[in-house]
Amino acid sequence: MKIDTSYLVVAIIWTGIIVKLFVLDISSSANEIVENFSKNQYEITYLFPLGRTDVKSNNQKINEEPVYFKVYAPRKFKKARIVIGTDVIPTGWQIGVQTAEGFNYKTQDLNPLVKQTIEIDVEHALYDNNKLRFILAYPDESEFNEIEVNKIYVFLEDSAEPYLSSWKRSLRSLYE
Repeated sequence: MKIDTSYLVVAIIWTGIIVKLFVLDISSSANEIVENFSKNQYEITYLFPLGRTDVKSNNQKINEEPVYFKVYAPRKFKKARIVIGTDVIPTGWQIGVQTAEGFNYKTQDLNPLVKQTIEIDVEHALYDNNKLRFILAYPDESEFNEIEVNKIYVFLEDSAEPYLSSWKRSLRSLYE
């Protein structure tokens, strides 16, 4: 008895393609980037301008404000979750994202915690050559509190729910 394996091979190939597309679709709904100041990276830059910071081997000390950093975003995302790794964040510091050309930033306060996650809406941010520009600022001109930033962790994300529900609908239609 001769078994025709061509149907089995085709089924395995199509299953592999569907699984790969599903994994690619889910993984493309988030982008994780970490800056630990060991080197300037394409995905995320040092804090700049460098004249306002002292670059050390494992951190950057902010001497003047505002300072900025850019994050590569291969496409538009809905939100960015950012963790600023530092020993202490003095009160009065703010973080924000550029929303239009020029000095247009939507900012929010950083609470004086050692490590905290800040959630920023980037859906309507300015994407300049697929890069988002963030600001760290200390708007109170009466006194300036320096900080040393050890690490910046950025997680760009969309809600995964629309992707999952569309895949469920697509897969369900195969069996109907």
